[in-house]
Amino acid sequence: MREADTRSTPSIEEVARRAGVSVSSARNYFSRPEVLSAQTHARLKAAVRETGYVPRGSPAGLGRRQLGHIGYEVPRAEDLGGNTIFSQLLLNLLWAARAASFRLHPFVTDKEPGSRAPHYQRMWEQREVGGFILTDLAYDDERVAYLQDAQAPFVLFGRLGDEAGYCWVDNDNVAGSMMAVEHLVQQGHERIAYLGWPSSDAVADRRLEGYRLGLAAAGNLPECVEVQSYGQVALEQAHSLLRRSPHPTAVSPRATSSIRPSSCPRRRRGAATASHSSRSPRARRRSTMPAGTGLGRRATRPRSAA
Repeated sequence: MREADTRSTPSIEEVARRAGVSVSSARNYFSRPEVLSAQTHARLKAAVRETGYVPRGSPAGLGRRQLGHIGYEVPRAEDLGGNTIFSQLLLNLLWAARAASFRLHPFVTDKEPGSRAPHYQRMWEQREVGGFILTDLAYDDERVAYLQDAQAPFVLFGRLGDEAGYCWVDNDNVAGSMMAVEHLVQQGHERIAYLGWPSSDAVADRRLEGYRLGLAAAGNLPECVEVQSYGQVALEQAHSLLRRSPHPTAVSPRATSSIRPSSCPRRRRGAATASHSSRSPRARRRSTMPAGTGLGRRATRPRSAA
């Protein structure tokens, strides 16, 4: 006969006592963490870990219906109507989730600059979803740090500076830029400029790396780099780039939205463009979800990057 397990299930009141806060503050840790001070949040986090408290509706008690909800944050700075990449991604995610009997849960965070991690924390701790798909990444992305700490399943559309320790799917941005430069070199161009995003963006940095590698492979051609912005400013930057002396005869843009035949005055004088599309045919990918998360039967754990 088994010995009865006399250990009681920890309660929210026990968590509050351990942290030295009110029960309402303990509940806010799971429902409204943004109202807590950093010190109170840290004490409650330690108390939850020490007591082993699990809020009602934890993954261990969820059925497939709840686990089948996947959170996807729509990029805060993007107009999906004007950005075909993200609008197509959202549509494909919706269809893929439906085909696999899952449900995509799109959401948005505040438009103003600021932390997005609290939104993920609230959704995860309230068990609104069973995992996340992340886009619009930044180096040292705080959302990734939180999800790793919370042991919440997630996958990135893109990569951080470090490619190991998480699941991701991405384009081969280095190879895409090299292909664009190679194409222009084959057309006879030797003054090839690059119009790209500022540094500190993982996609921009890898594409700039590919541009430079392409120039080196073509015999160390001179580089000409212009930082790209958005909207009217981006058009003015494109004009400035093409007015340089000696002016480039070809441009390898980060995105083609800033360079159009009607908006480049030197286009008629032979300035060519070659875009390294985000849908590179040499796309690289890693596993879709860690094994055992309940978010994908065919998923595997991430491997270290080569």
